[in-house]
Amino acid sequence: MKKEDLFEAIGNIDDQLLMASEQKLRSFRLKHVLIPITLAGCAAALIFAFAVIKPKDKPVIQVDPSLDAEEPLSTFEMSFGAGGMGFEGYSVKSIEDFKGVDWLTEDLEIETVPVYQNIEFLHEGISTVLNPDLDRMKAIIDDLAQRLNVDYEELVAREDNDIIYAYEVSDSKISIEVNSLMEAEINFKEELVLPENIHNGYDDSYEEIAAYGEYCMDEFSYLWDEELKLVVSGGDYNIYDEQSFDAGAQNDKMKVSFCGSDTGDTIWLMRIFYLMEYEKIGDYPIIDLEEATSLLLEGQFVSSAPDPELTEENIYGVSFEYRSSIYDQTIMPYYVFYMEIDSETQAEDDYLHISRYYVPAIPKEYISNWQTWMGQFN
Repeated sequence: MKKEDLFEAIGNIDDQLLMASEQKLRSFRLKHVLIPITLAGCAAALIFAFAVIKPKDKPVIQVDPSLDAEEPLSTFEMSFGAGGMGFEGYSVKSIEDFKGVDWLTEDLEIETVPVYQNIEFLHEGISTVLNPDLDRMKAIIDDLAQRLNVDYEELVAREDNDIIYAYEVSDSKISIEVNSLMEAEINFKEELVLPENIHNGYDDSYEEIAAYGEYCMDEFSYLWDEELKLVVSGGDYNIYDEQSFDAGAQNDKMKVSFCGSDTGDTIWLMRIFYLMEYEKIGDYPIIDLEEATSLLLEGQFVSSAPDPELTEENIYGVSFEYRSSIYDQTIMPYYVFYMEIDSETQAEDDYLHISRYYVPAIPKEYISNWQTWMGQFN
């Protein structure tokens, strides 16, 4: 499967829903009723999801013509690669502090969604792609070198146990590295100074970080051919009561992050994450939000956080997301529940301590190792 096909298979659902008419969506209300549904990702992983609208007709989901609709769907193994992410927790003063998230307030009535196999995922205990696409790595680094006018003399290959995991080129001003996960890192040896009205400090406001992201998207637009969408994420607080945000951008082929200096007035690093290649397993039905909530309350979820109080009152939000990190062998959607994990501490410091709990959106009869994962602490 080509790298663009994943975004087409997932992203086209939005367009199909927009063309639909007279389709009723069933509302599902929780006590706190702010439910996110996210199509963006975090720094370590690209995350895809569906935007919620009110269509008029029943949506038409395209099925891969190479799959025989008469043949029964095969089962697959679910993977949940933590990748050293640690405890996935956030401290916020209200659920509205989360940025970069669209909130789902109604159930999705979509018949099927695609599930993929990540053929380049990192196996447990292995930090290098075993069969890297060296030609693609070279093509990316050559393209970026031309766009940035990097006149290099040597393409340096970096190896680990005789496996090339990255290529690097550089001149006196810029170095570029592309690794086997198709992540490009552009290092400006002389930091680029931002205009006086643009800033990227750790505790800058959401509006200031958004302006910084818009500036970077415009300033570096020559590095990509297709338009990017601004993504401002974050919004949680640290132990010093400082709220922080991150600016990035993405389209259907890449995700970009802009790294500023500690002082917030220069840029020294950019990272571009190119979509990796996946193989389609099939188009699978999904459970609805009500069933996902029931499974959550039964303890049928996966998380890197301690078990929360399993009540509907403790659900502050839900997203519908594809996990697609380099540690996930199976690329599939989840209902992700935002729940409070430490109400006693909240009473002392006036924060909501929130973590994320994942319920597979695919019916469990298709997941061969369901019992192995459900209810496990990672």
